[in-house]
Amino acid sequence: ELCKIPLGNRQPWILSVAQFRPEKDHMLQLEAFALVLSLVKQHRNRVRLVLVGGVRNSDDQSLVDELVNRAKELEIHENIDFHINASYDELYSLYEKCFIGLHSMWNEHFGIGVVEYMAAGLVTIAHNSGGPRSDIVVPFEGRPVGYLADGTPEAFSEQLVSVLNGFLYRNDDLNGLRMDARAQCQKFSNERFKDAFLSAMEPFFQIKIG
Repeated sequence: ELCKIPLGNRQPWILSVAQFRPEKDHMLQLEAFALVLSLVKQHRNRVRLVLVGGVRNSDDQSLVDELVNRAKELEIHENIDFHINASYDELYSLYEKCFIGLHSMWNEHFGIGVVEYMAAGLVTIAHNSGGPRSDIVVPFEGRPVGYLADGTPEAFSEQLVSVLNGFLYRNDDLNGLRMDARAQCQKFSNERFKDAFLSAMEPFFQIKIG
C-alpha cells in the first residue's frame, strides 16, 4: 500500500517514526536537526522535523517531556511537530507529505520502519549499523537506495543537509534513488518471503522413488 503513494507533492520535512524509548535516540535527532537549521538558514521556515511515536507509560512520557525541553533549549521547537500515539491514517498522511525518513537507533536488528520509509518514497537516512546497514540500505543493482550516517549529530546533519539541498534545488537524481528504494523493498514483501520459504523447504518434501 505504501508503494502506491505518489512521489510528488512533498515538503522539506524530516519524518521520524519510532516509539519514544531511549534506545531510539531521539535526542541525537534533535542535535542533528539543530545543526541542519543552522546550515539552511534561508529555508529555515520551510524545514520541519516530525516525530511520530508511541507512549506506553510514564517513562515514555518523561522522555517526550525531555525532548520538548531540549528542543526549546536548542531554539528549534518551532520547527518540530510531535505526534503521540498517532493513528494509521495520520501516519499515512505524513508519509504522503514528508521527503526524508530518519532512523537513528544504533544496531537495530532489522528496522521495518526503514523499509516503510523507502516504500513510501521517502529518502532514508539511517544509522550506519545493524539491519539497515547489512540488509536494507544496500545498493540496488549497484545504485544507492538511501544514506547511512555514523552516530553523531554532525554525521546525520551532513546527510540531512545534502538531501534537503537536493530537494530544495530539484536534484532529479533523488527521484531515481527513491524509485530504486521502492524496488529494493520488494525483497521484503510477503510474496518474496513465501517464495523463498517454499524454495528452501522444497527438498524436504521431495519423495525419493526407486
